[in-house]
Amino acid sequence: MPIIIQNNLAQDDDTIVLAGFEKPRFLIEKGNIYWTHDDSGLAEMAGIKNTVPFFLDKDNPELVVAMSYASLDCYRRDTFRTDQYLQFNNITSRKLKQHMLEKTGLYRTGRPYIDYHLLGKKKFDQNIKTKRFLREIAESEQPELLSRLDKVYETIYQRYKNLPHAVEKEANLVKAVGRFSQKIPILQHKFGG
Repeated sequence: MPIIIQNNLAQDDDTIVLAGFEKPRFLIEKGNIYWTHDDSGLAEMAGIKNTVPFFLDKDNPELVVAMSYASLDCYRRDTFRTDQYLQFNNITSRKLKQHMLEKTGLYRTGRPYIDYHLLGKKKFDQNIKTKRFLREIAESEQPELLSRLDKVYETIYQRYKNLPHAVEKEANLVKAVGRFSQKIPILQHKFGG
C-alpha cells in the first residue's frame, strides 16, 4: 500500500496523507507503565512525503503527554496485568472506546453512527472482511484454496522464524513482529525518569 501511495503522489506536491493509527499506546512491564509505540504502522508510512499523523507531533510533545494521561485515565487500574500492551485497537468495548475518544477530544461529530464507524479496526484475523473472505472461500467451488493459503503462511514462517524480530504465528496466520520504540516511563506527574 505505501508503495502505491508513494507512486501516486510522486508528481503531486499539494496532497497530504493523514494517518490516525498512532493513538497513545502503553506497555506495562513489572507493574511500570511506559508510553511506547510499535513499528508496525509507522514502518508502512516511512518514506511517504507530506504525511501528517494525528496523534504524534514532534513540535508539540505536550499533546502526546496530555492525550496519554487522558487515555490512561479511561482504564480501570485494577484490570492491569503485570505485563501487558494497551492499545486502542485491542479494546473490545465500544463504550470504552467512545469514552476514550471523548476524553482525548476526538471524534465527536454528534452522529453516533459516524462516531462508532471511526473507532478503529479489529485485528486482521478478527476483521469482519477477513472472516467473510475466508468463509466465502470455504463455501466456494475451490475450498482447497484455504489449505493452500495455510501452506503459504507456513512457508513464510519456516523461512523467517529464526530471524530475530521477523515473524510470529497467530493461529494459522503469520505476521511481522512489531517492535517497540523507546519506552518512556509514565510517572504520576511527568513523563520520563
